[in-house]
Amino acid sequence: MLSLMFGNKGYATETAGTGREAMNKVERKFFNVALPNIRLPDMEGVELLAALKRMHPDMVILMITVHASLETAMQALNEGASAYITKLLHMHEVLVTIREAIEKQRPITENRRLYQEAQY
Repeated sequence: MLSLMFGNKGYATETAGTGREAMNKVERKFFNVALPNIRLPDMEGVELLAALKRMHPDMVILMITVHASLETAMQALNEGASAYITKLLHMHEVLVTIREAIEKQRPITENRRLYQEAQY
């Protein structure tokens, strides 16, 4: 459902049903934003968050959950999540959060790209 809503707003999206599937996709391609669930069929969302941040430190990750707790929120934010959002969310707020995160991310990824080009 989120993929359809983001697609209607002009964002290119891909989905993954498991943490392993998400990691496989991220290994092959950079994504600006990931919205993993805190509970996945094959792993905890915080485990996926840590793996994604190791692969792409600049990726914006917004954790999504229906099982909100202070403990999981703190764990996710300490692992590098940009936000912790409950599934009973307002799409406008999520879109604003993503737009702001991408704007903050843009100069970082551009600087990293330029630095890598200068190394060659």
